Amino acid sequence: MKLKKTNLIIILLLLLFTLSSCSKIYQKSDVDTSIEDNPGVYEYDTIAEIKEAYITVIKPKKDQEQYNYTLNELNSNIIDERLKYKPEVRVIFQEGKDGIIDKTDYGFGLSEYNATMRLRGQSARLADLKSYKVILNSKAPWDGFVKVNLNKHPFDDLRIRNKLTFELIKNIPNITSARTQFVHLFVKDFSEGDYSKPYEDYGLFTQIENIDTRYLENHNLDQYGYLYKVENFEFKRYEDILKDVTDPSYDEGDFEDILEIKGLDDHKKLLNMLDDVNNDFVNINRVIDTHFDSENFLTWLALNILTDNVDTQTRNYFLYSPSETSTWYFLPWDYDKSLGGYSTNRPIWTKGVSNYWGNVLINRFLRNDNNLVALTQKVEELALILNEKEMDKYIDIYKEIALEYLHRYPDNTIDNDSDEELEAEFKELRGSMSVNKIEYYKSVERPMPVFLDSPYLTGNFMEFRWSSSYDFQDDLIYYSFELSDSPNFENNIYEKSGLLTNEIIVKRIPAGHYFYRVYITDSKGNKSDAFDIYFDDEALTYHYGVKDFYVN
Repeated sequence: MKLKKTNLIIILLLLLFTLSSCSKIYQKSDVDTSIEDNPGVYEYDTIAEIKEAYITVIKPKKDQEQYNYTLNELNSNIIDERLKYKPEVRVIFQEGKDGIIDKTDYGFGLSEYNATMRLRGQSARLADLKSYKVILNSKAPWDGFVKVNLNKHPFDDLRIRNKLTFELIKNIPNITSARTQFVHLFVKDFSEGDYSKPYEDYGLFTQIENIDTRYLENHNLDQYGYLYKVENFEFKRYEDILKDVTDPSYDEGDFEDILEIKGLDDHKKLLNMLDDVNNDFVNINRVIDTHFDSENFLTWLALNILTDNVDTQTRNYFLYSPSETSTWYFLPWDYDKSLGGYSTNRPIWTKGVSNYWGNVLINRFLRNDNNLVALTQKVEELALILNEKEMDKYIDIYKEIALEYLHRYPDNTIDNDSDEELEAEFKELRGSMSVNKIEYYKSVERPMPVFLDSPYLTGNFMEFRWSSSYDFQDDLIYYSFELSDSPNFENNIYEKSGLLTNEIIVKRIPAGHYFYRVYITDSKGNKSDAFDIYFDDEALTYHYGVKDFYVN
């Protein structure tokens, strides 16, 4: 009798768990968690105005190691992991007009520094023309800005994509935008003691509002809330690194390699959210309802898909949560590679929804058919807002500005494209949203990409494994395996197609450097590849969907 009662309890518990996990009966809470931007913050901004900024880099005083650099040393992109600071120079920051700094202009008459300046960006640091962050005295902001982000956007041939996108975002509900401003920068370098140097024309920059606690306050958000800049984050738990500050083994430097702390220095809420995101026993819609605003989440994801802002799988956005709620919001950031700015030589999985399949939160969310429908509806909704007529309104203005600077020094030294090439790129820019929407629908039909594991060596055999693919239409999935001694796969040692399982065993091969790849094809002929990328140092070439390994 006791055994039967125990079995009955187990059955009841399993039934309750099944019901609670069933997406069809799940009902979202009616609590309003929507986020609204503050339109008043953009009241005095103009679409096309170009401000002139003048920076004088002063000679180092050698009183503090952090500022003991010349401008040339700063621009050399000094990287030393042992440094606990980012190299900076002291500067005089001023505003002027037509080469003249008038008494009514910001910083007029200054002879002592009023700001510090450092390099900004990640890949942008490697460019010949740098981007800068200027940090002003908080008691004397410039146009409301204490931190002035001057972006050169060297990887955007047109230099306008970031500003254009943030202007478009202002029209979208359930998400926030940011103030932007074109800036013509002039720099005078006194840092090496030569005071005869004149101002040098540094060309066109885009100033973008810094996202920090001041941003939160200006946009009517909670300035005392939680705020993280996403640096290398896929919503995994990262137990060894992401810990609360009360943990004796907590390391802030390691933590900020994943999420840079911009708000409250208390991570319990974040860790609680990640625990649920990574718990497969908690229904994903319940996770969304508990920890996120679904409209904001869908809007952010659909926006990135429509703008083809590829570089947002693991970085280039912010996570924000008000101090008194459990809800997290996605705040957009960095769109200089959007709207056709990303390389055309790219793996197929970077197009559309598959670009985010490595993200735990998005992966779990989209495995629910109803959620995929919701994303498609949001893509269509935003496509009506971000239409070509709206795009043209800005492009017609920004094209004139861009061409003025792209035809003269120093901006013409980055990519000296011909007029015909620039005209073609502007034409592609106008229709990029429509192209990206088509790519989204194609991506939904393709099987999802996989991760390739390193092979296991067992005696005279080698076992190759990879993660399982997924098909939104439940089409049958086939894997094709290729093994070669060349990343170009000119000479295949072994190959096998039509595999129904995500593993294969082959005879051990002699010692050497080898490569393998896996293609995924569904029963309708839609094809995808693996996330893995191999970079050939000698040929300076990327090989997509390829994993290398050594046999000793």
